[in-house]
Amino acid sequence: MSSIRIQRFPYEEPYHVQLNLSAENGRFSGGFDFYTGVHSLKEFAVTLQNFPNHIGDEIQFVYGSPRKEDRTYRHLIIRAYTVGRVGHCSIQFTFNNHEEEPDEGSARFSISADAAAVNRLGKLLERFSELQHLELLWSPDEEELYTELQQRASIE
Repeated sequence: MSSIRIQRFPYEEPYHVQLNLSAENGRFSGGFDFYTGVHSLKEFAVTLQNFPNHIGDEIQFVYGSPRKEDRTYRHLIIRAYTVGRVGHCSIQFTFNNHEEEPDEGSARFSISADAAAVNRLGKLLERFSELQHLELLWSPDEEELYTELQQRASIE
C-alpha cells in the first residue's frame, strides 16, 4: 500500500519544525527526520493544492543538498509530476541521509496518485503546518491528521 506519514516533534516553533517523514509505495520505502521552516511547508502545501496546471507540470520541495561535501544534515526531494497526457500524477521521493558506511542510506521511488489525491495531500499538509497536529497520514485513497503520535518514530 502506498502511503506517506509525517510526524512532528516541536522544535523552535512556530518558525521551524522537526519532522520525521516516511513514505512507501508497496515495493520500496524510505524516510528520516529533518528540520524545515513552517513557511516552506505551507508554500509547498499550497502548490500541491493547485497541481497540476498543465501536462508536463512539476513541483518540488527540496531540503538540503545532494552533495555530501556541502555538509547539509540530510537531502530530501519531494517531487510531484504528471505522467502521460491524461492527468495521471506521481509523487517522487529522494532520500539521502549523508552518513558514512555502514550507516549510509538512500532511496528514490514514486507513489502514483491522481490529481485529486495530490490536491488532498496539499490541503492536509496545509492543515498540518498550522501546528495543531502531531501526525499526518496520507494515501491516495484516504487521509488523517492526529493530535497524538500513532506510531513511534526512531529519531536519531
